[in-house]
Amino acid sequence: MNFQEFQTWRQTCLRQQPTLLDCGETNLYHALVQWQVQANEDVENTAIYRCDLARAWLSRYGWPEARSRQALVCRGVRHALRLIFQQLACNEATLWLPGDVYPVYASIASTCGLRPNHYPTLPAPVLPALTSSDLGHAEFLLICNPWKPLGRCLAQSECSHLKQWLQQSTRRFLVLDCVYDLGTPLHETTREMEATGKAIVLHSLTKAWLWPETFGVALVPDQLQSKFEKSFWDDAPSSTQLHIGQTCLLKAPDRPREIADSLERRSTSLKERLPASVLNACITPDADLAHGTYMLAVDIDAPTLLARHEILALPASAYGATAWHGSILTSLSSALNC
Repeated sequence: MNFQEFQTWRQTCLRQQPTLLDCGETNLYHALVQWQVQANEDVENTAIYRCDLARAWLSRYGWPEARSRQALVCRGVRHALRLIFQQLACNEATLWLPGDVYPVYASIASTCGLRPNHYPTLPAPVLPALTSSDLGHAEFLLICNPWKPLGRCLAQSECSHLKQWLQQSTRRFLVLDCVYDLGTPLHETTREMEATGKAIVLHSLTKAWLWPETFGVALVPDQLQSKFEKSFWDDAPSSTQLHIGQTCLLKAPDRPREIADSLERRSTSLKERLPASVLNACITPDADLAHGTYMLAVDIDAPTLLARHEILALPASAYGATAWHGSILTSLSSALNC
């Protein structure tokens, strides 16, 4: 079943069996509403400049403020992807998307007129094969770091593969969606990929401060700056959104850590309630899970979890998986609030 079908099924299950352990909640903002930064959405008299917020973001995440021209300000990762994908479509570039991470990727690409290639990530990422053939145009490969819903960041073997893939053509680039990275600075594998000079890093207030579609940054390599900066400049966040960005970055710097700690407590609470057979079926070891991960991928299908353990989980198909029939458990249910 797809995501919409799952939502209908979930409500039916909860109505018929209200004592189920609900591991199918996906609304992060509803679950953590008390952690959202309170920001005055009214436009203040003082002006907020994008370059100042770009420098504030760079400083927070450990890049030189001198790169502020490359830190393109946007309204979040979805907005940045739309602007990037529009440019790729104009240049007839090839786009690679994970087919079972976030269905909205394909939706944005389709809206922009792209027909992307897909690669699977469940139960483990299968990255595009290494080949030195030059397609005659640019190739962009989108990576979610941390991987959703695996809950872990790139492995070193994956980083090595990506570096080799990039080296095989001067026209190959990465797009790193780091919205689920709640750490400061961003994970070392993101910084390793960015250091190749061929990766765009996307980040926003969406998860770390619980302000979706408000403020974000696309850190682009020097050779791509001129290609993308005009489209970002022409479709900038509003003054109100910039004020919210300033409030979050400068006046609530500890909020991402607090949110990550809250999610970690929920995850611990979930694991304490899972039977050993389910815990043993987790495909990402605890040691590899990113701090603040609220998803567990298990190698048991959703109907079995429901029938044998009274656990309501998302089938992997809700994320777009076709070859793997495991499940995703989330720790966002109010019953797991600690």
